[in-house]
Amino acid sequence: MEISRKNIEYNWRSIQETVGEKITIIPMIKSNGYGHDSVLVGNILQDLGAKYVGVSAFREAKELRQGGVKIPLLVLDYVDSSNIVEALELDMVLAISDSEMFPAIENTAGKIGKKARVHLYVDTGMHREGIWPNEEAIMLAKEVHESPHVDLEGIMTHFATAGDDDPSFAYEQLEVFNHYLDELQSNNIPLPSYIHVANGASVMRLPKMHRDDPKKRLSAVRPGNIIYGLPPGDFPFAFTPKRAMVALKAKLACVKTIPAGSTVGYGRTWKAEKDTRIGIVPMGYTDGYRRSLSHEVGCMLVGGKKAPIIGLISMNQTVLKLPNEGDFALGDEVVIIGKQGDEEITIEEVAEKMGTFWFEYIVNINGKRIPRMLID
Repeated sequence: MEISRKNIEYNWRSIQETVGEKITIIPMIKSNGYGHDSVLVGNILQDLGAKYVGVSAFREAKELRQGGVKIPLLVLDYVDSSNIVEALELDMVLAISDSEMFPAIENTAGKIGKKARVHLYVDTGMHREGIWPNEEAIMLAKEVHESPHVDLEGIMTHFATAGDDDPSFAYEQLEVFNHYLDELQSNNIPLPSYIHVANGASVMRLPKMHRDDPKKRLSAVRPGNIIYGLPPGDFPFAFTPKRAMVALKAKLACVKTIPAGSTVGYGRTWKAEKDTRIGIVPMGYTDGYRRSLSHEVGCMLVGGKKAPIIGLISMNQTVLKLPNEGDFALGDEVVIIGKQGDEEITIEEVAEKMGTFWFEYIVNINGKRIPRMLID
């Protein structure tokens, strides 16, 4: 997978220009950096001056620490009590999305003598993770604020419809969130340094969720998709993101001619009507390249031309029917995503043929088998 550092840098600077210099960007690099390699992306963002990065899971944060990312790491999902000691020692900031998480964090911090930093995750209507902002949630914020072992560093929520055609429910959620903040202030609970609601879609189209917040309380944003140049919806953007993933490539692992009447692959589902040149590509469903692309539904680029997939895609291999014209040899470049000659295969095209959402396809491109490479 070829990754453009310049395009990531462009997206980062464009986000900062969009939200304003006073807003802190907490870029999300969960799920292996949306499939782009979290350690690679995390180090680029650290070099660009990011004050924070966000991940989903404890193990993701641990990988970033081991990979040289030294800035604070916000872990959004539940961290098991058995991992809290290591999380605090590695300077992870924990999101509290259930009130029962707080005692374990506070007790652990007290025992090891290291103050825990936390962000309260408030459920304002998406009803995924988060604490419903009732009286219990107000009391929890008070307990966290008054704890000698815990620092209430942030409060956050997440929108269900910021990328939809109609984002009105996001504004309803913002109203719930602001009411919660008002209640905290009326109970003499000071608001923390980082208050954030905006994902990538909100950054691109809802300035009241960050730069133009009428209450001047929203101080951070959590973009994910737009860091990688992945558009967050079908609406006018504040800027045009540039794709971080420029291409996905392989090499022909075998080239041969099979005689007429031969069959290809498991189940013998494709039969050659005449002598046919085929090429084997070391890419299969273990790499996220789904079997639904089999039987000439999908194709790859070889020699600047589209080569259809024949037979069933295997776990580690895909068979191509090579173009009639041209010479092909072991090691020749194959383009799965990207341009070759005058032809191009897009992420969207492949995902549509797979019958999936293209974010889902990217994050499932196997990070252990397919190296990510910076090209600039």
